[in-house]
Amino acid sequence: TRRSSDLTIFLSKIQNATSFIPSTVAINGVIQSGLNPNVGFSVGTICWSNTIVVTYQALVISVPIPNVILNYAQIVYSYKPDPNGVSITTTATGNSVQTIINVVSFTFTKTVDKDYAVVGDFMSYSTYIVNTGTVTLRNVKFGDDLSSYLRFYPQTVFINGFNYPGYDVRTGFIIGDLDPGDTFRMSFGVSVIAVPPSGVIANTADMVYTYQLSPNGEVITDSAKSNEVRTNIVNGNLEVTKSVNKTYADRKSTRLNSSHQYY
Repeated sequence: TRRSSDLTIFLSKIQNATSFIPSTVAINGVIQSGLNPNVGFSVGTICWSNTIVVTYQALVISVPIPNVILNYAQIVYSYKPDPNGVSITTTATGNSVQTIINVVSFTFTKTVDKDYAVVGDFMSYSTYIVNTGTVTLRNVKFGDDLSSYLRFYPQTVFINGFNYPGYDVRTGFIIGDLDPGDTFRMSFGVSVIAVPPSGVIANTADMVYTYQLSPNGEVITDSAKSNEVRTNIVNGNLEVTKSVNKTYADRKSTRLNSSHQYY
């Protein structure tokens, strides 16, 4: 003979990196305010062949390492094998379910090898893209916002130590896919061709990429801009002006005074 389970207690511990959302517990579709699966709550008597469905919601508050959240439920219940006998209390543990927590995260850092320069100086720009997230950044396209006061040298483009002389940072180029934990390092050279009115040449880099948070999920396209680097362009030209105190003179004239002024 099948018996009902009495005083059934439901428990489900919220895992690290998640937080229980209050007032989201529902029993058979009915919200039950004040219940918390962390501490457990009664779902009453479950009669033979009946089903009780318990749901609740949790919020992901951080990315665990590894990036998987496991969860399972337990019930503590009592029953009487013999209607005239004593109650037996036991615990049942459900199957474990897992959720993979993915996040898009990266650093996009630009540097320049000169804080000060003059017209004709050669400068080197370097950019680092580090994938600090859990998903691959795909079809990464790199570009650079070069100032019109700079001359770009295509033969100086390097990616992770390999030379790509046909690549032009001004129009951009595809680097490839960047897996979690990996780094792209781009560098190229320019020279200063004129002094900008502000006396400063600022520079930033751009990137466009796609990603998927799940294997069958939507392909999302996004973009980012690096930090700005600045180089002060110093005007190093000198103008020399010479003057003399007389236009005409003879042998008996007084001494000629000559002076030079530098600007």
